[in-house]
Amino acid sequence: MGTPQQESGPELGREWLLTNGLGGFAMGTACGVPTRRYHGLLVSAASPPVGRIVALHGVIDSIELPGSGEIPLANFLFRDDPRPHPDGWTKLLSFECDLNAAIWRWGLPSGITITRTLTLRHGFNACSIRWDIDTLPDVAVLRVRPLVLLRDFHSLQHLPSGIAMNRSGRTLRCTRDENELTLRCSRGEWQDDPEWWHEFEYPMENSRGYDHRESSLAASLVEVQLSTGQPWFELTAEMDAFVPQTPERVRHTNRSLPIRLAKAAEQFVVARAGTDTTMIGASIIAGYPWFSDWGRDTMISMRGLLLKTGRVDEARVVLETYASNIRDGLIPNRFDDLDPDAAHYNTADASLWFLHAVHAYIEYAGGVDRAPGATKLLAATMTIIRSHIDGLCPGVRVAGDGLIEAGIRGEALTWMDARIDGVAVTPRIGKPIELSALWQSGLRLIASLMPAESSMLIAHADAAAASFSLFWNESQGCCFDLLELQDGAWVGQEQIRPNQIFAISLPGCPLGKKRQQQVLDVITEHLLTPYGLRTLSQEDPAYRGRFDGDMKSRDMAYHNGTVWPWLIGPYCDALRSLATSSEDADAAVHAATTSLVASLEHGCMGQIAEIYDGNLPHEPHGCPAQAWSVAELLRVLAPTATVVLEPLHTNENCA
Repeated sequence: MGTPQQESGPELGREWLLTNGLGGFAMGTACGVPTRRYHGLLVSAASPPVGRIVALHGVIDSIELPGSGEIPLANFLFRDDPRPHPDGWTKLLSFECDLNAAIWRWGLPSGITITRTLTLRHGFNACSIRWDIDTLPDVAVLRVRPLVLLRDFHSLQHLPSGIAMNRSGRTLRCTRDENELTLRCSRGEWQDDPEWWHEFEYPMENSRGYDHRESSLAASLVEVQLSTGQPWFELTAEMDAFVPQTPERVRHTNRSLPIRLAKAAEQFVVARAGTDTTMIGASIIAGYPWFSDWGRDTMISMRGLLLKTGRVDEARVVLETYASNIRDGLIPNRFDDLDPDAAHYNTADASLWFLHAVHAYIEYAGGVDRAPGATKLLAATMTIIRSHIDGLCPGVRVAGDGLIEAGIRGEALTWMDARIDGVAVTPRIGKPIELSALWQSGLRLIASLMPAESSMLIAHADAAAASFSLFWNESQGCCFDLLELQDGAWVGQEQIRPNQIFAISLPGCPLGKKRQQQVLDVITEHLLTPYGLRTLSQEDPAYRGRFDGDMKSRDMAYHNGTVWPWLIGPYCDALRSLATSSEDADAAVHAATTSLVASLEHGCMGQIAEIYDGNLPHEPHGCPAQAWSVAELLRVLAPTATVVLEPLHTNENCA
């Protein structure tokens, strides 16, 4: 953004994201208009990384200059009014956001500029907002009203109720139930002037078919004079919540990749509070703003987010967090967003990805003898493996032919897990191809680290590989996505889906080179887009090329044509595996990832979206910032390198 916005209205599609390492965040639009229920200047994580509360909704700020009257800086959308007001957006000169701060700059009369800077303090549910004015010829008056919500980040505030306030000079405390927000101003005093603002409009919620209006409390007012001697003012906000000590951030030395990808990766790494609050784990948020930490997403993302950025110790802690929560041979599909002690185990593939993640961590850490925690992590992998072999995993087992069979009626146990009214859209009950690919490959990887168990592990891997020909679809020259049991026989499902990419991208591919190339060619022809792979061929009658409408419509499209950027990772692995030279491989990977790299400049600034439309122009949807989208791009663009990140500077005045 470089010039004041014109009368046509502000651009609402550019979003920004700041995170605090706890699962808390700040998020909004570049023009300053909140368009989602999740937008706010402080969204805290009361039970890191979940229990998230929209504490500080925003600020209503204005500046009064001599001879010019009061000039608003803020802007919001309200019911039945297409134009934001107040009209701060009309004076906005620029907006910038990186890992450290969100910065707005407005142009005022007589060449005066004022800047608002928002920062989050890493490891704390706290933020700082600072206003700086320059070229000030005389005294100006800054007025700031904080908008307070103190609600669960999934809900909306409809009625003006429930928030109590206590003023004491420069300190204002707002409480609702067990949540307390403390606001402190650097000078001036809070005035007893609360008022409710009503009918805030969130167009992104409206477009998704959700409730999209709410009320917010302008809790108080502070007025301060800005002058040449005191040209700035600062407001801090903090939550009275459990605050763990998060790991120190790592200083990196290799500068082989754009720093922006590493910064994007950093935003997903969070602390996790255990049931005993003295025990802190680490985890990975699947996506902002609404996802918590998911086992599948974490295991897939770990190589890119942690290992490729040199954060090997945190990778160990993440793995130990999940290893300590294994139940019936499965790691959690996800931790609960409301109850930090609860976990959900409805997944067939997350535990198989865990095998791969443990192997990757141990290799990065220097081998079994040098990797801290390797013995316990390998013991966890054996618990998973034996539970699969012995049929102890709910809904998942090793079939007599060595392949993985999975499915529970009503559930969707693979990553294609959308459900409508409790019914799976893509149940994939039977033998999904990626499960057997992950199984046989994972067995071989763990066998390479455990000589005492290797013969047993290799035997089971060989059994799965020997049966893999059942997946071959001769008529289409690719693999069946699923083997289904029909009249006592296993029959291949004809749909062309991307899950077969794992058969040719994971180590120990059970297919010959000719068939591997055929699979890659079919995927390239039917599924490849500039932003990842479609989840279903456009030629399939079930294909849906637009991810829009209400939740039912979106869930129908979620895995029936929608593009997923994270799948570009295994696609590029296959490109490298089948290329005739390293030069050809690099060129092919570059061509496949160019648009995703460019997308860092669009949508949520510096991030990559969860999904895209299958049809042109491939608009982004879902979470504006998705962990595995970033992780897989980072991983394939740095096959042998470690990415740089400078140490994060926090605002120490925010304590």
